[in-house]
Amino acid sequence: MAEQPESREENGPRIPVALTVFVVLAALEWIWGRWVALLFPPSINGILSVTASARLLDGLLLVAMARSPYLKWRQIGFQKETWKRGVRLGVAWSLVLGGAAATALVVIHLACGRLPRLFPADSVWFRLPWPGMGYLLVAVMLSPFVEELVFRGLLYGALRKRFSVWVVVILTATLFAAVHGISPARIVPAVFGGALCALSFEHSRSLWTPIVIHVSGNGFLWGYGLWWAHILK
Repeated sequence: MAEQPESREENGPRIPVALTVFVVLAALEWIWGRWVALLFPPSINGILSVTASARLLDGLLLVAMARSPYLKWRQIGFQKETWKRGVRLGVAWSLVLGGAAATALVVIHLACGRLPRLFPADSVWFRLPWPGMGYLLVAVMLSPFVEELVFRGLLYGALRKRFSVWVVVILTATLFAAVHGISPARIVPAVFGGALCALSFEHSRSLWTPIVIHVSGNGFLWGYGLWWAHILK
C-alpha cells in the first residue's frame, strides 16, 4: 500500500501548544546565549560549545514535550508510514536545488571570469581539522535538525491548520530569517531557504523532507566556502 500522508486537519499541533513551546525555546535561547555563555571563554571553542549545548537542550525539551499529552511526533511530521517518502523527496529536492545553484555559479563564472566569494576567505569556520569540523557538526548537521522541528514541524504545522499556504510560508520564513540576523547577507538566504523548506513540508507532509534539504543546503554552502578558502584563494 502506498504511503499516504495525513491531512492538515488530522495532523499538526494545536496553535496554543506550538506558540507556547516556541516562546519557551526562544526564552531558553536568550538565557543560554546571555548567561551560560559567561561560563565559556570568549573563543571559537566557546561559541561552538554554547551553540551546540543550546541546540541539544532545545532538542531535549522537544523530546520531553513529545512524551506529554500535548504534543506527539506524528503532529510535527514524524510519521512512521511516510519517513522513507520524506527522505526520498528531500534528496530529490536537494539534487534539483544543488544543480540549479551549481548552474548559476557556472553562469556567473563564465560571465565574470571568477566565482563569487560568499564568505571571507580567512574565516575560522573553514580551517581544518578544527574548528571547521566543529562548525560542520553544529551548523550543518545539528542546528538544521532542531530548526526544522521548531519552524516547520511546530509553527508551520500548527498555523497551516488555520491559514492558507502562502500566508504561513511568508510568516514562518520571515520569522526564520529574523532569528538568523538582520544583515542582508543572512536575511536573503534565510528567507529563501525558509520558504523552500516550508513548501517542501507542505508537499511531503514529512518533516524529513525539509530536514534533508536544510542539511544539504548548509552543507553545500560550507563546502563552497571551504573550497574558496583552500583552493580558490
